[in-house]
Amino acid sequence: MSILLGTSMVAAGGRREAVSWIPEKAINGHSLVVGSSGMGKTHRLRKLIEGVVSSYGARVHIIDVHGDITIPGEQDALFSESSPYGLNPLKINPDRYSGGVNKRIRAFGSMLSRTSQTLGPRQSAALTRLLEDLYRRNGFDANDWRTWNPLTNPNVRGRSLHHGVYPNISDLKKFTAYKLKELKTGAGGEANTALNELNKVARAMHKKALKSHGTEDEGLDPALDKAVLKAIETYTKYVRAVRTGDELNDLLRYTSAEVLETVLDRIDILDKSGIFKDAPPPLDEMAAVHRYNIKALGRDEQKMFVEILLDEIWQAAKARGQTDVPNNYIVIDEASIFLDKDPDHIINILMRESRKFGIGLMFASQSLNHFSDDVLANVGLKIVLGVDQMYISQMSRMLRVDGRLIENIRPRRTALVQCKIVGDQRNDFTEIFLA
Repeated sequence: MSILLGTSMVAAGGRREAVSWIPEKAINGHSLVVGSSGMGKTHRLRKLIEGVVSSYGARVHIIDVHGDITIPGEQDALFSESSPYGLNPLKINPDRYSGGVNKRIRAFGSMLSRTSQTLGPRQSAALTRLLEDLYRRNGFDANDWRTWNPLTNPNVRGRSLHHGVYPNISDLKKFTAYKLKELKTGAGGEANTALNELNKVARAMHKKALKSHGTEDEGLDPALDKAVLKAIETYTKYVRAVRTGDELNDLLRYTSAEVLETVLDRIDILDKSGIFKDAPPPLDEMAAVHRYNIKALGRDEQKMFVEILLDEIWQAAKARGQTDVPNNYIVIDEASIFLDKDPDHIINILMRESRKFGIGLMFASQSLNHFSDDVLANVGLKIVLGVDQMYISQMSRMLRVDGRLIENIRPRRTALVQCKIVGDQRNDFTEIFLA
């Protein structure tokens, strides 16, 4: 089986040879289609998708940034603020060797750090502790893998017990608001303020005594007396309001109410994006092509969406086990948006490790600016459809190909193709007439 790409421009023995892509013979199932606007990039993606579906019976997941990669027979879902379905970034991998609760907390924090609205060190620490407490509150023990599945967790509590789901962003928002209210009405609020004022007055009085060479007990300053009475009054209210026994620990864990307010604001923005929900999109599992239309999302939401979706696909592939032939393809339109240098970023993990689990990445991009040398070196198929003149010299260096070959590409008629075969040391590009 093979997928026809075109015919070679150079005739051998009077005949032009067919140039095909054979995913199982390539170094991996990854591919890259590069072309400026109007060069036929979307059309070429459709041809590749139809090829892996018809020839290999593969499942294809299309991440559609512009909403224009339509395939006959596809199942599609549009994601927006009003979508009744979404993805849950707090969903834990229940496998005992996956890292469970702690790994999910770290991954969520890393994901937020890659957005334009990052949290500071104190806010990040508070978020980590909020997540630890939220999971613990719902019965998920970071040190006991038997609690990582809400359907089999013997200690499951709260909404996870009643609905068989993991905590989600809405739960995190409610929990954060609850903790903030506790801090503001307990030691983190009026009582803490009174204690700070008492210390401030006491320090001032102490300095005054030292300057006058007197002693600190020459007489009680009216301001200090007032501050003492205020602290006693407010702390009396606080002590009487203690209900859980964790009020002081919460203050120490979350630093301050102000820090928690900042974290709540960020969580609120995530919740209002509308894409972080328990209900999965209604995509027919029998359909070969699933299209995730994310054109309505902002850039930060798109980035987070892609990370969460790719991780879910990756975990499902590992659960199915190893295979010799790629059978799951992920099409990422405008791929440069989603790339990251972090080796633990999901795209980099898939580039390194997904071949044996049957996953192939199909990247589409207008340029190679954001692709690292490692990514370019580890893509089994490259198709260059033509780029703007300003990118030719750069692309020539990055692909190690004569720039004149790129200049000679005729849009929608010819292309440069490189198929890297296992055991073949040649990495030559071939000029082809497109099929």
